[in-house]
Amino acid sequence: MAKHELAEGKQPEDLLFGYHAWGWVREWVQRICGRAKVPVVCAHAMRGLHSTLAVETGVTSHAVAAALGHESISTTMTSYARPEAVQAARQDRVVSALSLRNEIPNIVSQRSDQEKRVSETSETLPLSVELNGIEPSAS
Repeated sequence: MAKHELAEGKQPEDLLFGYHAWGWVREWVQRICGRAKVPVVCAHAMRGLHSTLAVETGVTSHAVAAALGHESISTTMTSYARPEAVQAARQDRVVSALSLRNEIPNIVSQRSDQEKRVSETSETLPLSVELNGIEPSAS
């Protein structure tokens, strides 16, 4: 079906795809809340809950936005996810990035036994620096 066929014979105020009854969503959400013995919420609030819980558990903002059908993550993060959850997720990412340094080998290699013995008798302490195969430039 061509795009123009969808609009064929319709007035500007007519719905392009027709009418869809969405009441079933509200009814099911109310039924589920009642059975779970939790406060009844509107179905739209569940989108906010979903985005907040997803962000809090570490799901990327892009994945959350895609799950909600948003083209922009800013819509998801400003209108759906709780601001505290977004901020906590940002802080967690920073902490994770900073803690990576514990996984990276120490750039200052351990002195060999020989260097230790030399340093015990010498005033200057030789230091061996490992640059992971990168030589410092002579400037």
